[in-house]
Amino acid sequence: MRARFIGLTTRYNDTTDPPGDRSVPSVLNVVFTALVIAFSVSAVLTRQVSELAVDLPLYQATINAKLDALRAAAADNALFAKVSAALKKAYASDFDRLVCIG
Repeated sequence: MRARFIGLTTRYNDTTDPPGDRSVPSVLNVVFTALVIAFSVSAVLTRQVSELAVDLPLYQATINAKLDALRAAAADNALFAKVSAALKKAYASDFDRLVCIG
């Protein structure tokens, strides 16, 4: 069975054309397909980034609301208060610059 399969594949691949003549269209096809895929992906990403830029004020308001809710929840929690105090003590000079409170 294996010998018959090998015989079929060698007869199929055994042609009188030089191998370079058949590979040029194949290579062009692969390069063209890769370029189309790359262009499509870049077009989708560009569209998504532009939509994000348009919706950024909405996202900014949502993020600020969630940060305010997190700050309110952290103020009521003793563990967060201790961690916050330790961070303020450790990074006293950089803390106001890194974290915008208020």
